[in-house]
Amino acid sequence: MTIDKLFGFLSGFYPLSDDLKKYLTNVTLKEHYMPHQVIHSEGQTPQKIWFILEGCAMNYILKEERKIPYRFWYKGEIIASVYSFIRLLPDDGYIELLEESILISISYDHMEYALKTFSETEKLARLYISYSFHLQEIQMKMFTVSSAKERYEYLNVTYPSIFRNVQSDYIAAYLGISRKTLTRLRTSRGKDR
Repeated sequence: MTIDKLFGFLSGFYPLSDDLKKYLTNVTLKEHYMPHQVIHSEGQTPQKIWFILEGCAMNYILKEERKIPYRFWYKGEIIASVYSFIRLLPDDGYIELLEESILISISYDHMEYALKTFSETEKLARLYISYSFHLQEIQMKMFTVSSAKERYEYLNVTYPSIFRNVQSDYIAAYLGISRKTLTRLRTSRGKDR
């Protein structure tokens, strides 16, 4: 069952009761998206969060009609603008699927019900939010104090499939480097092997 993959991910943070599993099985939706489909746009208030069964997604802002990515998600991860989702506030970013993707979604209302009804859901949510902010803190530190080469290597270790799934322009923008610098880093890494 596809929902078991979500249960496995969530259980890595906190054990799920059978009642919560049954509830999630009944209220989550399996959704299929095509490449480059935008599932969240600037100014919208997030109404769902998603779990990626297959595919990958990019969070970006538009600046001078250019996509500037600031986050990527892959198979086995939750796609969420956490702060905007929790507070029901408009978000300033876009979420785009970069390849054909299969996601499991849960609505804000269903998540709220779970938080009020199943005691472990609040603990689970706090642990996931803490994990999410920890990842963002690591990323901020990496991008603040590291050289272009170190940022590139970090990305290569953390998300090696990014170089197969994401356009070079987006990777370069994400790393804060030119496409020429990215090409040079990729070439030198190939020679280092």
